[in-house]
Amino acid sequence: MAKGKRLEFGPTEQMEQQALDKLEVTREAVSNVPAIGHILKAAAVDPWPYLEGSEDVNARRLIATKRKLKVTEFRHSTIEAICLSAGVPTKQALSVIMAEVFQQSGRAAELLYAANHQGVVQATIDSAKTPFGASDRKLLLQHQGFAPVPKTNIVKIFGGQNVLGGAQTNQTAVLAPMEDKAKRLQDRFNERLGLPPTGEMARIEGDQEEPDGQAEVVEAEDIEAGQEADDIEVEGDEIEFEADTDD
Repeated sequence: MAKGKRLEFGPTEQMEQQALDKLEVTREAVSNVPAIGHILKAAAVDPWPYLEGSEDVNARRLIATKRKLKVTEFRHSTIEAICLSAGVPTKQALSVIMAEVFQQSGRAAELLYAANHQGVVQATIDSAKTPFGASDRKLLLQHQGFAPVPKTNIVKIFGGQNVLGGAQTNQTAVLAPMEDKAKRLQDRFNERLGLPPTGEMARIEGDQEEPDGQAEVVEAEDIEAGQEADDIEVEGDEIEFEADTDD
């Protein structure tokens, strides 16, 4: 070996062509499909373990095509070439990979949380019993309701999470509208002045605005049994009833 000659590592054109021939695709056809390998590389995601755990039809087709290649051939191939050979559009393959990464990673995180939750709680309790565990004591007391919890405008409570199913319910507590607060303040002000509440004030003002001489409507259900229409006398704005009795 000549001194100073650098060794070139990586895929060679011969191995790349061998992988393309095994996949039955051409280099030109692969160059014409949308590339997704750079996205996976930037995210440092190996898509194949996630595709192995997927039930999606396109994922199974990609896995079946990948298994046609030997280890050396797979190392010199690209995901775009495998997608082209499997008949799966690269953008669709990327969508499947992203969905599986989100789902499987989320389940792994929930499983990790569930497996270590007991140990974390025990460590928190042990720390709370020490002289330097003031923050842990406060956290435990607030969790059990023995210490007050700071109130904010919006409180998001994540409770009753189903660790295995992944169902997480969000309960949001929102303050009352400003109109209700203004009404309560006005009622308190009226109460100090000896005035009726806001609703009664509006009703009284509405009654005062009725025109003079307007007759009141007598409903049929207000007339007791045994009364006749002739027994009702209207004088001005007043209505009088004279009921016939047997006595």
